[in-house]
Amino acid sequence: MSSAAINTYSPADLDLIISGYHVFGWDNISITRNMAGFTRVGGIRGKDSRDRNISTAATLSLSIASTCPVNTVLSQVHALDLEYGTGRLVITLKDGSGHSRFSSEEAYITAYPVASFTGDTEYRVWTIQCQTTKTWILGDRKSVV
Repeated sequence: MSSAAINTYSPADLDLIISGYHVFGWDNISITRNMAGFTRVGGIRGKDSRDRNISTAATLSLSIASTCPVNTVLSQVHALDLEYGTGRLVITLKDGSGHSRFSSEEAYITAYPVASFTGDTEYRVWTIQCQTTKTWILGDRKSVV
């Protein structure tokens, strides 16, 4: 009887660091490239080609419970950026239970998140624009036998 490996995921193994600050209390993190790596170019006689897009810009969305102190930190960073233009962020995302990595050295918070106040737990969705990305690896997950 052979034992098959079981792929696992542990959110606790995901480490998000924004300019030296370890972000905690997040519910969801998503990263999207702003433009596709290639654009199809239609050619004559059915022969298409492609153009490579050299932009590495990306958008990171970070959902954090409204009760988490990280919201206060991000609010202060954004307020300082609005007042003094000092909001350049360095972002590193590392998956300790796999091989995924993301980093940017030219990022900024685009705006304050929508603020809702209800009787339920609310989440603040912070949008961070990464003008360039240094590392973008969507790797596999480690396996447990």
